Amino acid sequence: MDADAPSRHTGRHRHVRRLPGPLALAVTVGALLLAFGAGAAVLRPNLSGGDSGTNRAASERTDEAGGTGSFGVALAATASPTGGPPASPAPAPTPTRAKPRASTSPTSKPSPARSTTRPATGSTGSPAQSADENKVVEITNQERAAAGCGAVKVNTRLAGAARLHSQDQAEHNNMSHTGSDGSSPWQRSERAGYGNAIGENVAMGYRTPAAVMDGWMNSDGHRANILNCSAKAIGVGLAYASDGSPYWTQMFGSVV
Repeated sequence: MDADAPSRHTGRHRHVRRLPGPLALAVTVGALLLAFGAGAAVLRPNLSGGDSGTNRAASERTDEAGGTGSFGVALAATASPTGGPPASPAPAPTPTRAKPRASTSPTSKPSPARSTTRPATGSTGSPAQSADENKVVEITNQERAAAGCGAVKVNTRLAGAARLHSQDQAEHNNMSHTGSDGSSPWQRSERAGYGNAIGENVAMGYRTPAAVMDGWMNSDGHRANILNCSAKAIGVGLAYASDGSPYWTQMFGSVV
């Protein structure tokens, strides 16, 4: 768990904008350092070793379908000239709200163009949770179609990584792109056997798929991940904390 975990509905975001409420979400954006209404972006460094950072801030939003809360960071990945791995975000200390920050990714070379055959980890949730995960995928593809992008398909390894991260966040009551073991989204996807992750959105407190998607789509950074036409694969994970707070993770990949 991060040293200073966000409150029940907190998140990470770049460029502060306050909106009424307390829900949380965060994003990793493919190819952009974006973050406005509901998220901040952490860019993937290029192979020359340059880092991209984010300003620290928090914002809030009210959502009739899912409650209220604050959203947070967008973890972004930029495409390097040779397709280097993305940067991992570092948790930002804060007494009451989570704040965004960025860290660099390892300097190792990118994974092969195809994902490995290692099975994904992460237990599946209840039938209701699985239905909610599938609904997020459905709404995502509706939004992509409206924007002229092709549909993304569920990759079981990417979904396994997303579920594990949601479970980890729920167990530690901490919304973050950084796992309790210090892992980045890219490391977690590779552990699950998928080496082509390009973006991650996370959120806390939204009670329904429609609510969390509305929150993400009203954030420039999160929306950029969802409407990244380079994405071909998706994995969604939902888990509940002991107090009932839902934690969502949405991961995107460039290879089905």
